[in-house]
Amino acid sequence: MQIPKDLIKEAEKKLQSVKNKSEFYNLRSHYLGKKSFVQNAFRELKNLDGKEKIKIAKSLNHLRAKLTDFFESVDLKVLTTKEEPYIDVTLPVNSNIGKKHPISVVMDLILDYFHNLNYSSYFGNEIESDYYNFEALNFPQNHPARQMHDTFYLNKSLNDKCLLRTILQIHKYI
Repeated sequence: MQIPKDLIKEAEKKLQSVKNKSEFYNLRSHYLGKKSFVQNAFRELKNLDGKEKIKIAKSLNHLRAKLTDFFESVDLKVLTTKEEPYIDVTLPVNSNIGKKHPISVVMDLILDYFHNLNYSSYFGNEIESDYYNFEALNFPQNHPARQMHDTFYLNKSLNDKCLLRTILQIHKYI
């Protein structure tokens, strides 16, 4: 049985090409694992006779000890080096990035309170034209709601006068 002398040097050369922990562990199992040269040589010892068996067993134990020491010293270096973090792009995105503004939370609570009392809420523009605020609802020109002290007109230079909404009912029907 021939024991290769350059087995440790060969392991050092192969170790230079190792890029991550899994490759390192595969290389270590190649030299020290169950199917490695060292283990196969120990299995073959049973076929040898007395003095030759003792001589080869000593050299195999010495070789295994050197390989074990070598891989343990390198193992500390490999374990302390950091790999690039793996980012799983298939994971769902965290949708709870922000939260509601406190004023919006209070508005929702107030609206829920009134909805529980069978009120309904309507949202629309705060600024309306004269047509949508009065004429579409069949308010005559001389109606008291159209007077200056009851309605806030914003711009008199436009053909269609803009005003602050005075009647909420227009949003139900438009």
